[in-house]
Amino acid sequence: MESNITFASIACNVFQALVYFEQLKESLDGWEVCAEALAKGVYSDDHVKFFCFQVLEHQIKFRYLYLAYCL
Repeated sequence: MESNITFASIACNVFQALVYFEQLKESLDGWEVCAEALAKGVYSDDHVKFFCFQVLEHQIKFRYLYLAYCL
């Protein structure tokens, strides 16, 4: 039974991380948070870096015009 609790806990943490990165994708300044973290080497985990690059990709694909005129 203990392994199920551990699995559930891990699944919950993964879900929370995914929700957080989806929020970063949708926020206007989420790309800045990720770009700064990547530039400063804040995270060494490749999975976190991958998600940061996904946030940047999302901003480029879907908010390019907004960024071009507002920066």
